Amino acid sequence: MEDQTARRNLSLVLVRSTTSFHSLPASLVANILSRLPVKTLITSTSVNKSWYAFIKNPKFIHLKHSIKNGNQYLLLAPTCASTKSCSLINEKNYIEESKFEIPFQSGSIHIYSSCNGLVCLGDGFPLHLGQDLHLWNPSVKKHKHIQSSCYADLLKDCLKNHGVIGFGFHEDDNDYRIVRIIFRADDTANFFGGLAPWVEVYRLRSDTWRRVTANVPRLTDNNSWVFVNGSVYWLEAKRDNSSEWIVSFDFKNEVFGEFKLPRNFRHGVGKGANVVILEFKGSVSVCAFELTGDYGGSQRCSVWVRRENGGSISWVEQFKVVLKVLGWPLMFTKSGKLILQTLTNLVLCDLEELKFKELGNDGLYTGDASFVESFVLFEGGNSPFKHSKLAGHGSF
Repeated sequence: MEDQTARRNLSLVLVRSTTSFHSLPASLVANILSRLPVKTLITSTSVNKSWYAFIKNPKFIHLKHSIKNGNQYLLLAPTCASTKSCSLINEKNYIEESKFEIPFQSGSIHIYSSCNGLVCLGDGFPLHLGQDLHLWNPSVKKHKHIQSSCYADLLKDCLKNHGVIGFGFHEDDNDYRIVRIIFRADDTANFFGGLAPWVEVYRLRSDTWRRVTANVPRLTDNNSWVFVNGSVYWLEAKRDNSSEWIVSFDFKNEVFGEFKLPRNFRHGVGKGANVVILEFKGSVSVCAFELTGDYGGSQRCSVWVRRENGGSISWVEQFKVVLKVLGWPLMFTKSGKLILQTLTNLVLCDLEELKFKELGNDGLYTGDASFVESFVLFEGGNSPFKHSKLAGHGSF
């Protein structure tokens, strides 16, 4: 329906106007086209060669990303071996809008995250996390298998080497990046002991991995991390749930950093509380939670959000509640609602009004709450960014 309405509105504009569409300035043409749904634009590439080149121009694709259409989605996939598709859930009503067939076969699926509609995912088997990677845009049905690595031999030995992933976007270069940390086990089986980790960064634009000389301050893992404002943030990995630090990696300067979690953030939840790092409305947040009853009971939960104002950093306790449902916090939606993974399904939690809604998705899930429809990879993924022109318009 949205697709048909957009095409009809564009047709009315062109019919009623006394100015030829081809005589409009390129910037205006780009602005008009960028507001059309992705499906309509894909159809428009078949109009002629000029339209094809114009719509597939990376500058136009970048403009399309910058204009928000108001639709917010959840991308969810079962983690089980029989997984063949992802579900696109509209956040307005939490109804499945469409399904996307996953373009590769795997014993299990793990969605790391998405950025501008480009999804980073891979094999979800614990020993394989951080190794076999894929970049996928389900909106345009384009997929890229990231097979190479500067440390391919190390990754083959998954018992002695542990790969940790971060995925994001470099705004200045208009490029997508993956950072991979390879923690190596020493003679005592310590992954952060006598052997320093190796680091490499992948650039989609050049389709290459590059070694990075950087000091990794602490052990991290793939179970808890987010990408916010140009940096990846991982929770320090500790077996006894005693994490006190967050490790960051800045894609622009390619340096690691670290900062402490808020003081007493487990207060009122319990010293042995589980902790996950999540994105909350564009900011880094940590969620501490501990079970207060048997399965089917309740759990205490505390959410702290990291605020930056004029260079100063502070932590604010956003929520401190008792949830009447038992589960593992997976993600916050764009509107700030928490999605819990229970033993049997997914539950949507409104932490302000303490309202709960089962999403009707049976089983265990992996997913992302920041997915948007986009054109990433439509221009070919790893092709150089070139200027193209639409006949009669020039470049923009």
